[in-house]
Parts: sequence; C-alpha cells; structure tokens
Amino acid sequence: MSVDYTLQAAKSAKTVIVQVNPQMPVTFGGTIHISDVTAVVEHDAPLLTLEPPVIGDVELAIGANCAGLIRDGDTLQLGIGAIPDAVLRFLGDKKIWESTQRCSPTESWSWPKPESSQTV
Repeated sequence: MSVDYTLQAAKSAKTVIVQVNPQMPVTFGGTIHISDVTAVVEHDAPLLTLEPPVIGDVELAIGANCAGLIRDGDTLQLGIGAIPDAVLRFLGDKKIWESTQRCSPTESWSWPKPESSQTV
C-alpha cells in the first residue's frame, strides 16, 4: 500500500483490485484487509527505475533560486526530473517536510533528519 491517499481511496471504493508484487518494498503506509479486496492480481516483476537526470547550468540556476526561497519547516512537493533534483542539491541543512513520488539517492532527507543516510 502506498503512503499517500491510496489507503483512504481503497477504503471508500466499491471495487478494490490489488496488484501484489513480491519485489515491491514494504512502505508501512497502511493496510487493507483481504476481505475488503474484490480481486488480487499477482505480478512478479522488477520495479521500474529511472536514470538520474542530466542537470545543466539552467537547472542549477533554477534550483539555487528556488532553494533560496525555502525556509526551515517548509513543505515541498517534489516531482521527478532535473529541476527537483537541482533544488535538493541547494537545500543544504534546511529542515523540510517532503512529499514525493519517489525515493532516490539524489533526494534530500525529510525533517527530522534520520540518523542513517541509508536509502531504502
């Protein structure tokens, strides 16, 4: 189960179809009981991955400008691509809340900073 609005959507839906992939990492985002599931689709396949984006001078300038507008405690919603990655490069020690569709080594930490820098 995802860690966003998916759990509430599944609890509210009349029909719930779930895909089970043993290669998907556990997110601890919530659970739904099997008795509330209409159908299960088993799918054992590697997860999609994206190559890191190319960050050029324009993206770096935008990232630096955006990061200069962000204060400790702000919430960021970050997408996928060169500009979000460039913004993260310039956040430094700012303590932020982060909402994102991905986890990657290029992402910053969410406040409070975890003790380990291990990527999950």
